[in-house]
Amino acid sequence: MEHNINNTKYEVVEDSLLLNDEETPLVNSNDSSDADAEGEECAVSYDDAINIVGFGRFHVLVLVVCGWANASDAVETLSISFILPSARCEMDLTSFQLGVLSAAIFLGMMFGGYVWGAMSDIRGRRSVLLWSLSCNALFGLLSSVAQSYWLFVFMRFLSGIGVGGATPVIFSYFGEFQPKKWRGAMISLLSTFWMFGNIIAASLAWIIVPKSIGVSSSNFKFTSWRLFIVCCVFPALSSVVTFLFMPESPKFLLENGEEVRALEALKCMYRLNKGTTKGFKIKSLSTVASKDDIQKRFSDSKNSMGWLKYYRYNLVEMMKSTGKLFENKLLRITVLQLVIIATLSFGYYGMYMWFPVLFQQVEQTGSACQGRHVTSNNTCIDGLPHYDAAVYKDSFYTAAANLPGNILATCLIDTVGRRSLVSSSLILSGISVFFIWLVENRTQVLIMSCIFGGISTIAWNSFNVLQVELYPTHLRSTAIGAIALANRIGAICGNIAFGALIGLYCAVPIFMVAVLMVFGGIVVWALPNTTRKALE
Repeated sequence: MEHNINNTKYEVVEDSLLLNDEETPLVNSNDSSDADAEGEECAVSYDDAINIVGFGRFHVLVLVVCGWANASDAVETLSISFILPSARCEMDLTSFQLGVLSAAIFLGMMFGGYVWGAMSDIRGRRSVLLWSLSCNALFGLLSSVAQSYWLFVFMRFLSGIGVGGATPVIFSYFGEFQPKKWRGAMISLLSTFWMFGNIIAASLAWIIVPKSIGVSSSNFKFTSWRLFIVCCVFPALSSVVTFLFMPESPKFLLENGEEVRALEALKCMYRLNKGTTKGFKIKSLSTVASKDDIQKRFSDSKNSMGWLKYYRYNLVEMMKSTGKLFENKLLRITVLQLVIIATLSFGYYGMYMWFPVLFQQVEQTGSACQGRHVTSNNTCIDGLPHYDAAVYKDSFYTAAANLPGNILATCLIDTVGRRSLVSSSLILSGISVFFIWLVENRTQVLIMSCIFGGISTIAWNSFNVLQVELYPTHLRSTAIGAIALANRIGAICGNIAFGALIGLYCAVPIFMVAVLMVFGGIVVWALPNTTRKALE
């Protein structure tokens, strides 16, 4: 296969069976040794280099490591919903205080997603992942022993900063290792681990929270729901350990002038995939970034500076990176993605977080949208909540119901395409919301929540692929962090809208969800097609 870089033709020799987009071999295993020598002297594009190292055991390893980190974020994010009844009884909390507690981690994720995401474009993916996951684990653990309400809220907020940082960086880091042929399916598989985290959180809550275990005194309490929080910290803590043994993204290294380290990372990938390094013949890499940009980023990253200058420099670089998202051709892409994620998040979290209320409404009135007030069935006996085991069981079923959607997204992402899946999922999710008016019992609400979650998860998985592919390497994590910020704002607005309107007439927020999700599904088609295209 001939390449023309800097007006020099060369031939990449590789004995693997990797195929390009036309399903033809990249090379012929019987090519002459002269091509070997010629290929070694030329700079290989990153996309060709990824094809040369192959697709195999390394990619399985990075999927498991990044997937487990993604699951740890899900566990930490969703765990709060399972401890609210216990925290309310133990700390004697009002409804307003419960709302602040549930919002704390989302507020932390808003700031963490943007700051850590931008930092990873400046300082590297792996190092930021180590710090953000450590932040998640440390403050999650400290929250388990926080005895006062406001200290507990603050610890959950700091834990959320860690969660928000890991989520966007994981997708950038993971996507930069993938060949374009498999990138869509692999990122979709990575998204599937969020469902596993949801199942883990629901299972742990089902097993631990209702138990009467722990210690309690007048000054210190460590009961079952606090033990549950400790158990939820383990995935993030173990992810920190696994990332200590992972390489930095070679794409990031290359775009920042560290070609030698990028080649070492690619060689590591080759060794794990092939079982040997004897066939690794890449000596030099080419990049789409200009030499001036690389030299600037490389020299800046190596400057020796004091702490004050160091943080000021990083802040300035973050602002510059964010500004570039709204310049030239990226302006339209960024605005469109912010609109799409806001509609998806508003609808998904608005419906998903309020399904328990709809369960209760149906039980009391026989209809999800009949009656004007929903009373609470939560009762405290001697400072402990009265548990309904069906709540945990329903949460488990709802989480598991996302599996078909995850499988469908993974199988179709590279054939049907990213935009088609996001669009169809959003529109079908919006239409499905209208069936809420037809439910008459708890089982029907459970089925409805499973259908809604199963369909909407296709949009989440496909959108995760789009946001990785639409931005250049030096802006990718910054962009995903900014999108995560819009994600959290949409989630908060969705919950506020439901909280304010569902007690008056639930048809209003349901109609809002339906219209916004359908609108988002239409807007998707204004984005560029990225299926099987090389990363910038």
